[in-house]
Amino acid sequence: MMLKQEDKRSSRWYQSWLKLIAMPYSSAIWLWASFALVAALITLIMTMSFSSIPSRIKVGQQATYDIRADRNYTIVDDTATRRMKEAAADQSLLVYSFNQSASSEEVEKIRKAFNQARETGSASSRDLFEETVGIGLTDKQWAGLQKGRFSRSLEDTIVSVVQGIMHHPIVSDKATLLAEKEKGVVVVDRHHDDQDKQWQWDAQAISVVWSLDDAKKQVMSIRSLGKDEWLPSLVAQLIHTNMFVNLELTRGNQVLARESVPNVVLSIQSGDVIIHAGEKFEPRHELIIQGIRKQLEQKSISTIFLGYFILVSLILWVSYFFGSRFIPKFHMGPRDIRFVAVMLIVALFVVRISLFLTATVAASPYLNIPSGAYVYAIPVAIGAMLIRLVLNAEVALIFSIVVSIFCGFFVLHDPEYTAYCLLSNIAATSFIANVDKRSNVMRAGLKIALVNVVIVGGLLLAQSYHNPAMKVQGVDALWYLAAALTGGIMNSVLVLFAAPFVETIFGYTTDMRLLELANLNHPLLRELIIRAPGTYHHSHLVGILSESASERIGGNPLLARVGAYYHDIGKMRKPQYYIENSKDNANWHEKISPHMAALIISSHIKDGVEMAQQYGLPQQIIDMIPQHHGTKKVSFFYELAKKSNDPELQTLSEDDFRYPGPKPQTKEAGILLLADGVEAAVRALKEKTPTRIQQMVESIINKSFVESQLDECDLTLRDLTDIADAFTHILSGIYHQRIEYPKQATEVAEKDKVL
Repeated sequence: MMLKQEDKRSSRWYQSWLKLIAMPYSSAIWLWASFALVAALITLIMTMSFSSIPSRIKVGQQATYDIRADRNYTIVDDTATRRMKEAAADQSLLVYSFNQSASSEEVEKIRKAFNQARETGSASSRDLFEETVGIGLTDKQWAGLQKGRFSRSLEDTIVSVVQGIMHHPIVSDKATLLAEKEKGVVVVDRHHDDQDKQWQWDAQAISVVWSLDDAKKQVMSIRSLGKDEWLPSLVAQLIHTNMFVNLELTRGNQVLARESVPNVVLSIQSGDVIIHAGEKFEPRHELIIQGIRKQLEQKSISTIFLGYFILVSLILWVSYFFGSRFIPKFHMGPRDIRFVAVMLIVALFVVRISLFLTATVAASPYLNIPSGAYVYAIPVAIGAMLIRLVLNAEVALIFSIVVSIFCGFFVLHDPEYTAYCLLSNIAATSFIANVDKRSNVMRAGLKIALVNVVIVGGLLLAQSYHNPAMKVQGVDALWYLAAALTGGIMNSVLVLFAAPFVETIFGYTTDMRLLELANLNHPLLRELIIRAPGTYHHSHLVGILSESASERIGGNPLLARVGAYYHDIGKMRKPQYYIENSKDNANWHEKISPHMAALIISSHIKDGVEMAQQYGLPQQIIDMIPQHHGTKKVSFFYELAKKSNDPELQTLSEDDFRYPGPKPQTKEAGILLLADGVEAAVRALKEKTPTRIQQMVESIINKSFVESQLDECDLTLRDLTDIADAFTHILSGIYHQRIEYPKQATEVAEKDKVL
């Protein structure tokens, strides 16, 4: 008694939960609010951080716990970058400007000064001469010029020496130039900075350059200037530098050299251990941690969340709109939408948590497994498999695309992982179809595992081609393949574990649950065969008919068969009132009025629902109990009531003699309604020939169609034709005529004689 009360309480809780789950959307506001909530939860999962980065550290201080990166980071090493940029700037070539026309300019000034002196011939011309040549003369030098009367021969002598000396490149500081001897220098024409007037001088070219002192010494050693000191000293004064460092161009080259050096970056992968507990912080740890903190502080959480929320919402809306508009079998009621949303959230949460856990495992010093292999061990296809089990392939396919985008692009930021998720989910959707026993789930997991191995193998080969630096080979490649194999098998294990919870929470019925209910040793069926053996036999035949017809039109044969097994369990309450259970042809309805008889007959619907709920049958099976009669009229007792002298005849209404309904809502329920009527009608035939059976089958189906009993299910006219063929084939096989063997004929003849 206590057990029954507990069953009732649990049944009430279960039914209340189902009503909540199946609650229809009452308004567009509720629909959009639910949509926004799902998008927000998904965004939260994708942006959530498991960072263990401390806000402050001190070099030399000991770490108290392992510090790991919660995601991928790219950190710029400013110090190393600055050092490399300066090294590049130091290696840039010094730029010199060379005035090749300096000698001509100087000769022009000398000749102009001599011409002026010859024309004036006065002592006042000294200032003009000095101004013209740009040097100051000693008295001895001026006197020497005057003594020579500024003659053309003297002028030519001076010009000849100046031209010869200033034809060579002359610098003021030879030491600076020699310091660049190994690298070389860039020499540009002073009057032309374009590329065509630039030369790179090597050590040999640099060696011919004179310093200003060297040039003046060359002048002093020229014998053609005579023995007087005033003339060599005068010419030496006229010699000046014609090549000098171009600071502007040199600095420009240094800037270009610095800009050509890329930043020195540290690539930190998600899960990488920055420092182990017990180790002392070093400058490199400080650099990494400060870099991570800097990136985290620069990110605007609200901006990131809003951006992800917009993208997530758009992906969800486009996927649902496309499926609803262009995929015929993409039918999702409120309960289905809630279930898919929960699966999406759970799948992403599992991936996010798994990434954190695998990062922890990867940090173990005892495991020599590549850190990149662990992500392939995550069971990414569990959501698609569960959706395929309880809904259909179309919904599972759309789910696979969406969850792959979210996992690959938004969680791992890896297009290759997106491809892995998508192919693995699609394969899982294909392999989990038509599960008629639990071992098929494990078999599907093995197939998925093999597909995962092929996918990862292909990704590794493609990666080695496009990015040889990231090539994975040898033992590491085997670890990647082993992880993919593990992930595939884990999918099936988790599906077996999660399926009962999905059935309980959302009220779905998986094929695995149906297989359990199809066991004829189920308590309800064992009780049915004892208390109502005729009904049990009838249900078994209806199950055979329903399964065959459902298979013919592409429905769920297992659901149709199991629904048939339990559709008449309510008759156990009053089995004697149903003709298939009567003994000795006793008619219990003779003692009661037609109204009461019709009420008793239709009461097996209410009794059946109560018993199904008490035993915890799935809602899909419970729904088929009232739907298998629809709103049909109990014609026999209605006609009997019309013919009787019942005092209530004046108030006779057809509604009093109809089943409460509702009409069948699914293909399987519609098939059950037809199979139930056909089996009873054919069993009542006296001559069960194939022709009579076919005529009766077509008559029952046509009558149900005309009475609009099939208006609310998805059965088409073509389906009805296929159903009729399936029924006729099965019933003709069951009721086929047997040939009479000779011995049997003799026994019958002898029996007739005795009678």
